[in-house]
Amino acid sequence: MVNDTWIALKGGARKGWGVALVCGTGGNACICTPQGEWFTVRGMGYEYGLGAGALYMIRDILHYAFRSYDGIGPKTKLEQEVLKSLSLPGYDVLADMLFSFFVSPSFTSSELRNLLNLVPVLFELASEGDEVCQSILLQQGRVLGEIGGWLIKRMRLEDEDVEVVLVGGVYGGENPLLMDQLTLSLHQLAPRAKVVFPLFEPAIGGYLLALEDKGVYIPASGISWNLPGETGNSQRWSGGGDANL
Repeated sequence: MVNDTWIALKGGARKGWGVALVCGTGGNACICTPQGEWFTVRGMGYEYGLGAGALYMIRDILHYAFRSYDGIGPKTKLEQEVLKSLSLPGYDVLADMLFSFFVSPSFTSSELRNLLNLVPVLFELASEGDEVCQSILLQQGRVLGEIGGWLIKRMRLEDEDVEVVLVGGVYGGENPLLMDQLTLSLHQLAPRAKVVFPLFEPAIGGYLLALEDKGVYIPASGISWNLPGETGNSQRWSGGGDANL
């Protein structure tokens, strides 16, 4: 059994090694050296060293929305968008809902979906100039970039052209601030690191790791797709190189 960041890295990295920074609903990270040595961040939340992902961004969204409404922080359009997304009449009702959650943690699927829908709104408002939204994106990028850089330093790979594979839906946000800050924070620690998006989905990485377990090593860059032809064959992919698959 391996961590899911491993399959994300194996499917995403051209060389078969590097760093994976996962930022989806949650966040996690790992590194693999050219010699095959792995290290994985604990990935269990802020208290364990990495507070990244949509759920942590929602925490900040709610934090600053309450501060805006209560007049104890800068004004942000999140104040209105939070209530709109959750179809709630006011912040007293929202406070009661959140308190109930902390007493007995359970959101319905629709409530969770509505909360997650605030993340694209965050990116949109940042592009409109909302400084609070911009600060949330910058903080998220800073955390991810620093984790990536420290992973590289931990393995003493600062002098290598390490691929840093970005995996997860949050990286698809329309505002560039998160990516800009991630790259800056990463390069402050590991100037030669190269930020890339994955070649393949993590499922392909899982297959490659299974092959390695059998003694067959193929980097993601050695995979090519065979598209369906006129015969109507289903789409499939095959390994490149000398391996017999």
